[in-house]
Amino acid sequence: MSIEAAKAFTEKVENDEELQAKVSEATSGRPEEGLAKVIEIGSGAGFEFNGEELRTATSELGDDELDAAAGGYEYKLERCLVKSWSIGG
Repeated sequence: MSIEAAKAFTEKVENDEELQAKVSEATSGRPEEGLAKVIEIGSGAGFEFNGEELRTATSELGDDELDAAAGGYEYKLERCLVKSWSIGG
């Protein structure tokens, strides 16, 4: 598990419409459930990371990167993680 794997996953999602759809669906519900689903999606795609590593990787994204993300997936992912961590997830 690593932050690098989490970053690689976010980059993969940027360029993969199928993963974008899965992440968007996963982050559309309750934040604490979304985080677990995104980690599971990442694992299924060959990327091993935990919630803290994913949170760190997504929090390092700049505004331009978030704005440029296809379908806004990174914004949804970041919002999901921030909410999840603020509730103690």
